[in-house]
Amino acid sequence: LCWVCLGVFGSLEIISEWVDSETSGKARTLRNAVLNLEFLVSLFVLNKGFSIGLPLSKLLQNPNIDLKVAVILANDTKQELQDLRKNAEEIFKGLFGQVKLLAESFDIEIKMPRLSNRQIHRNNVPASSPEQFYRASIFILYLDKFISELDNRFINHQVTLSNFDSLFQENGHLEDFKNPSDKYIEDSQKNQTHPTQ
Repeated sequence: LCWVCLGVFGSLEIISEWVDSETSGKARTLRNAVLNLEFLVSLFVLNKGFSIGLPLSKLLQNPNIDLKVAVILANDTKQELQDLRKNAEEIFKGLFGQVKLLAESFDIEIKMPRLSNRQIHRNNVPASSPEQFYRASIFILYLDKFISELDNRFINHQVTLSNFDSLFQENGHLEDFKNPSDKYIEDSQKNQTHPTQ
């Protein structure tokens, strides 16, 4: 990731010196926006998160997806993210070390944003160091949101999916079959009382 960043930032610097004022101005603006500590931290955090979510993402792009397999992989992804969350201090220390190396190569000062008692439009996390601040305001929030989205989109379907397993088992219990059938009877009754127009 560092090499890619170096290439992109170097290219933006070259383009910002072009004679074409419109192009060079846009390149300069973009370069100034990305040469920001918060952006760099976010970039490295997203890279870490996306690398963990990649297998699930690839599976979800398959047109012949099996929901059961997707839920299992979502559970595995969630567990890996929860492990990252438990070891957030140690994991983020490595990420922040990479960010510092890149920031130093572009003379970006490693510091926390100014905190205010009345700040409402950005994270105002109390911290004693930039590493603590960015770990709490970006890394942990990102992991929590990712885990929450996995729960909402996949894990909550696990109960419904497990109810349907009873349809494919020879020795399934009648109660296991009753739960999904009751759900669909209820849904079909709602559809009959509120037909689509």
